[in-house]
Amino acid sequence: MITAKTIWADGERFIGQASSGHAIVVDASTEKTANSPIELVLIALCGCTASDVVGILRKKREPFTSLEVRA
Repeated sequence: MITAKTIWADGERFIGQASSGHAIVVDASTEKTANSPIELVLIALCGCTASDVVGILRKKREPFTSLEVRA
């Protein structure tokens, strides 16, 4: 099971970490020192979509040299 946690760092910055051990800085302020929470949600959506498309292309043995997903 995947788990995640967020720890307050300072101001409106947080450190998010998933059970994989990887961590990411999240900035909810207007300073923009890191991605905002909603930006990370959109990035995750693009990542999931890209992963699905690559899996489908490989399963069908369709050659590809690049892939870009925008939202």
